[in-house]
Amino acid sequence: MLETILNITIYLLISLFGLAIGSFLNVVIYRLPNNMSLVKPSSHCPKCGYKLKWYDNIPVLSYLLLKGKCRSCKDKISPRYMAVELMGLFISLGVFLVYGLSLNYFIVTLLFMTFVCIVFIDLKHYIIPDSLNVFIVILGIASLFTKFSYGRFTITYVDKLLGFTLGLAIILLVFIIERLLKKEIIGGGDLKLITAVGLVIGWELTLLGILFASIIACLVELPLSLNKKLRKDHVLPFGPYLALGFACSLLWGLNLLEWYFGMFF
Repeated sequence: MLETILNITIYLLISLFGLAIGSFLNVVIYRLPNNMSLVKPSSHCPKCGYKLKWYDNIPVLSYLLLKGKCRSCKDKISPRYMAVELMGLFISLGVFLVYGLSLNYFIVTLLFMTFVCIVFIDLKHYIIPDSLNVFIVILGIASLFTKFSYGRFTITYVDKLLGFTLGLAIILLVFIIERLLKKEIIGGGDLKLITAVGLVIGWELTLLGILFASIIACLVELPLSLNKKLRKDHVLPFGPYLALGFACSLLWGLNLLEWYFGMFF
């Protein structure tokens, strides 16, 4: 009985942690690309300026109780806010189920949360703020003290340093190619993201993540490019695909490598 209560308490705390971080992600997604402070002013309605009370800021619940509208001016609140909060919840619970309460749990959870910010910011503003990539580098430094393992594969600090080096090499290669072609072939934020993530997940999973991202991008973008209405002004933001590719690589990459090489050795 005591063990059951303890487990319920842990899952509840993990869920609340995910919801709280998810709520903060909405602040980051809105304010960071607009060069606003993440601390001041306090949360408010962007239309009427109404300062939200604590009971207006309860993740998910407040949105449902307010029926997706501002308490003061009744202006519609984007459903993205509740969606991001729920993403925080599911990410926190999902990563906990895989890693338990460990350093890897916090690193991977915060990495995935950062990916959420990158997806929404890049889709709207076509940028990946440097501060997000710097934060991923900080996570990478922390990850040097832990490992990712599955079967015969273990991602150690050596692999992670090589992953960071791989990113720097890609930046140099792209720089040379762009000088020769005299045009940009990939955004600087994307290159920094590859380098930063390499320090977290290692060179093997970084390469696999780029492959996943490219495949997902092709599956999504090719049908869009065939649509005459979308083709004219459509711009490919690669950051969301990289974020999704790296997430897939970290979740299933080692399993895939174990399966593939198991067929030969």
